[in-house]
Amino acid sequence: VFVLWAFAQMVFLEVAHIKKKSYLCTVFYSNFKSLLCMIDIIKKYITAEFIRFVLVAGLNTAFGYGVFSLLIFLGLSDPLAVLGSTVLGVLFNFKTYGILVFKNKNNKLIFRFLAVYCVVYICNVAGVELLKILGLSSYMAGAVMAIPVGLLGFVLNKTFVFSKNKNNNPE
Repeated sequence: VFVLWAFAQMVFLEVAHIKKKSYLCTVFYSNFKSLLCMIDIIKKYITAEFIRFVLVAGLNTAFGYGVFSLLIFLGLSDPLAVLGSTVLGVLFNFKTYGILVFKNKNNKLIFRFLAVYCVVYICNVAGVELLKILGLSSYMAGAVMAIPVGLLGFVLNKTFVFSKNKNNNPE
């Protein structure tokens, strides 16, 4: 991919009649350094926990979006459909994230988890409404919001619910 990208960049430079070899070498080297930097960042943040999160998030997203779509199909308004899918999803997600992602079975954390989902719900409703204003259907807006809302949920759960301190250890 990088080689194709670099080749396309060189062709663009040739077409634009920029033939100074020193400039081309500088551009190529600069972009190669950027690529290496991105690889280092990816290595740092792609952990086993994050991979588990992505897999479990897929399961949780399918569950939540399936409930959302069903509720829209049944005639509920968007905010109520988001609320319904969030409430049912919270119970399902609490166990899947807690056990499968963060390796934590402490049921006392449900109230923190609920607080996180209140924030996620508000962000989700606001996002769906904004995307509808921009012309998307309710179905598409819900699908588009699934990824950013899922990432927000992961960060908040990792930080505020399942953080690695002695108060959150499984009993």
